Amino acid sequence: MTQAANRLFFLLSLILILVIGGPVWAQSTEADIRYDQGLLAYRTGDVERAHDIWLPLAEGGHPIAQYSLGKLYDIGGGAIKPSGSQAALWYRQAAVQGVAAAQNNLALMYAQGLADVPRDPAKAAKLWREAAEAGHPVAQYNIGLAFFNGDGVGMDRRQAVDWFRSAGDAGVADAQFVLGQLFRQGMVVAQDDSRAMRWYQMAAAQGHQGARDQMSRVQRAMGAQPSSETMMASSSPAMAQPMHEPMDDPMDEPIAMAPGNDAPSSDQMAALPPAETKAAEPMKKQPMSTGFRVWLASASKKSEAESIWQKVSESHAQVFEGVKGKVAKVDLGDAGAVYRVTAGPFSERDAARELCDRLRGKEPGAFCKVQKN
Repeated sequence: MTQAANRLFFLLSLILILVIGGPVWAQSTEADIRYDQGLLAYRTGDVERAHDIWLPLAEGGHPIAQYSLGKLYDIGGGAIKPSGSQAALWYRQAAVQGVAAAQNNLALMYAQGLADVPRDPAKAAKLWREAAEAGHPVAQYNIGLAFFNGDGVGMDRRQAVDWFRSAGDAGVADAQFVLGQLFRQGMVVAQDDSRAMRWYQMAAAQGHQGARDQMSRVQRAMGAQPSSETMMASSSPAMAQPMHEPMDDPMDEPIAMAPGNDAPSSDQMAALPPAETKAAEPMKKQPMSTGFRVWLASASKKSEAESIWQKVSESHAQVFEGVKGKVAKVDLGDAGAVYRVTAGPFSERDAARELCDRLRGKEPGAFCKVQKN
């Protein structure tokens, strides 16, 4: 992947970041502005300046900066060389603050013994479970694998299926595919081709190659001709599913899983790699107060921000019914300005978080962060 492509991945993920699980932390306007200045520096390819801006924020306890530094050291960028020890250090600090994405990535290091982190399946499972219980879909998939294989926890395949369902319902294609495999072969759950097909269809709609391959097989087994939906899904290009490949994007990691044509056996399930965080950004906890909005995106131009609101409000009309959008200019001083897309207002924080939960249920890759109005 070229440096330009890497920077584009980083930029897009920071503009549209999904908040998955973990507590919401109070964050000063000054810290937000400084973080955005780092983001703007990264946009221009100045990774070193972004690092220098984020470092004091992270040292001061800013969880977004801690997680971003962790991922930056995880994959490297510009003059910043990959450092497993530094990545783990910042992931740990963000994880302690309840950042589910950091918990998931640190768990991956413990699970695979990656980058100066000794393999410790029990620590990995503990972190994954914390993130999963906080609602992080990819961590739900990962703890499902841990329970299925008895890796770091006692083997409990029924609980594994429950976690796979949670992840699948949240849109994790690999979990949807695994559920399809389990229902197709009657492993742990009762054999049910119809349910298998439904899970395959959801995964195939996201470009999962293994699911596309299975759809026509199941339909033939059910004595039916492939439907137009199956044919369309089977003919669409496959989405890339890299296996922990470096991406110059501290906020977006690819889900990784080895597809197969048959239902996974115990050994095959053990070989499935844990998935990484996909488009997740932490937040600080906000004190209870009246007047809240949800932050949906940022853009360098007002017209782009307005276009983002129009698209998201139209795509998820039920989620945003009766909710008004607002584009606000945020001055970054000498670094310029960005335009934030927000929706609201809400009188209670819980109402704002409920909207984010509904949006995450519809589009796991969308960013939604609760802020004081």
